[in-house]
Amino acid sequence: MCGIVGFVSLRDNPASRHLAAANNRIAHRGPDDSGLYLDPRQRAGVAMRRLAILDLSPAGHQPMVWSEPEGEVAIVFNGEIYNYRELRAECEIAALKLRGVPIAWRGTSDTEAVLWAYLLWGKAMLPLLDGMFAMGIWDGRSGRMLLARDRFGVKPLYWAANRRVFGFASEIKALLELDDFGRELDPIAIGQYVSFLYTPGQRTMLRSVRKLEPGLAVEVTPGGMEAPWRFTRALEFGPPDRALTEETAADKLRHLLKTAVHRQMVADVPVGAFLSGGLDSSSIVAFARTHTNGSRLRCFTFGRKGVPEGQEGYVADLPYAERVAQHLGVDLHTIWVGPEMAERFAWMVAQLDEPQADPASLNAFYICQAAREQGVKVLLSGAGGDDILSGYRRHYALMSEPYWSWLPDVVRGGLRMMSGALHRKNPFARRLAKALQYADWPQGDRLISYFLWLHPDLTAGLLAPDFMAGARTDNLLAPMRAAVAELPPGTHPLNRMLNLDTRFFLADHNLNYTDKMSMAAGLEVRVPLLDPELVNFTTTLPVDFKQRGRTGKWIFKKAMEPLLPADVIYRPKTGFGVPLRRWLQHELRTQVDDTLSDAVLRRRGIFDPEGVRRLIKLDREGAVDATYPIFALMCIETWCRTYVDAGIPGGRETVFA
Repeated sequence: MCGIVGFVSLRDNPASRHLAAANNRIAHRGPDDSGLYLDPRQRAGVAMRRLAILDLSPAGHQPMVWSEPEGEVAIVFNGEIYNYRELRAECEIAALKLRGVPIAWRGTSDTEAVLWAYLLWGKAMLPLLDGMFAMGIWDGRSGRMLLARDRFGVKPLYWAANRRVFGFASEIKALLELDDFGRELDPIAIGQYVSFLYTPGQRTMLRSVRKLEPGLAVEVTPGGMEAPWRFTRALEFGPPDRALTEETAADKLRHLLKTAVHRQMVADVPVGAFLSGGLDSSSIVAFARTHTNGSRLRCFTFGRKGVPEGQEGYVADLPYAERVAQHLGVDLHTIWVGPEMAERFAWMVAQLDEPQADPASLNAFYICQAAREQGVKVLLSGAGGDDILSGYRRHYALMSEPYWSWLPDVVRGGLRMMSGALHRKNPFARRLAKALQYADWPQGDRLISYFLWLHPDLTAGLLAPDFMAGARTDNLLAPMRAAVAELPPGTHPLNRMLNLDTRFFLADHNLNYTDKMSMAAGLEVRVPLLDPELVNFTTTLPVDFKQRGRTGKWIFKKAMEPLLPADVIYRPKTGFGVPLRRWLQHELRTQVDDTLSDAVLRRRGIFDPEGVRRLIKLDREGAVDATYPIFALMCIETWCRTYVDAGIPGGRETVFA
């Protein structure tokens, strides 16, 4: 696990002189080791910061370089390959067959297995990898850089290019050290941030910087970047397996999750787990506790100070986490968090690289920091369960559409108008209004609408004239529309939505903040529920095994009944968040008014002061629920102060500590 950065020269450029500085920018991602490699002809360079998890010896050092008569091959690799032992065995067989000599392994790291897989099979080795990864491989023999990102986008990878250089990195802050790629803002990305709270797909706040999307690979030469290609997909839906009974499906799901958890506990350092007391994390802990070589599994959760039960729909996780810990016999460490979290708002925005409007990322950071202080370097997470097995409220709302979606357009338009009259301070009314405010949209766009936090019309009304065109509905929805269009005809609406969940909400939101916050603490997070065998099995399940009436993850819950208490399995769904509505009304109220003042907004030129003032007023009166979009506006302004005004290098000691 580490942070990576590299470049390919397109013309004479100074990127090689800046590579070490770019690598140091992400020192938090790899406190154990660092390395740098430059092609002998200065055509390319790669560097890394290492968090040592497998093979702690110098043999695991990166960049890892192999010399051939035609040139050197150098790899920088961020992530973990869980089938690396099997991959090593396949490489040994292939090396004897193709080269006639055995491999003289230098160590036992998964990176070396990936390097040899590339030497033997080239880019065709990518589909063989089971794990989470972002990598760069410079092949001095052909003068090509191969970049690739894992199936779900667990690990991030950004890229940028100008006439002089192509650069890539694990984080934007490192990428911008390589060369002047420009600080011009992307109006479409800004509209998407306000509407979704993240950017779905390849865009970032900067026109010059893009994300390599999950499951894609690309090659770069001194002549430029070639067209990316997809070597894997998050979800591949086929016909449901009607031969599956409820009992056999539950048994197989339980077996696959157990196998995935045990596979992902392979490490040469201590492994622990998140434990919220929800189904996903509790199930992972249930299997992990039996695979600890006789020691008690260390688990971590958080408790919220000063938030009464029921406020903002808040249901305390801690009692459930304590119940699971006692039931399973694991150690539970509670990290208490309170309103003082709000003071780390600016740090959070800077560390995330992108202005994600979700303060739940701070919860993840505090847990990872506490685990790291106790010597734990790997945590198992329950991320992904809701996205592959139907665990969000929007899934139930979608499955309820047949009750009204058959109505004529004019009647559905009436439902939309009625939704505007619902009082947004009540959580149920808030959700109902959100479900109906797009009732008269076409079916495909209505599917996407469940991911919107703010109606596109409201988004456009917030933007200054120069940015307003970027917020057209066509621009905002384009990545998700394209993803829906790729699915086979006849794909069930729920599976269409799960595809959007994994492609965008999981990759660009949940996994992004989990990676950035865990790596800020120098800790690796693994996600067993995204194991390929397990995920592939879920795509064969009939829809009613996932969502049955109001019960989401139905077959998962049945699978865990023998191992977990019923009140844990069937507890109410809660988020991993903070009382943001209260924060904006109290702890952050002054900061809201200062950050989004008329003077600040006019100077920045992104948002229309009158439109923002109107939105804040409507939210405080309860006429609309704009808590998270308002927070998104704050994040965007704060991000600009760090990444545009300061030009990254300024204030690094205080912002990126």
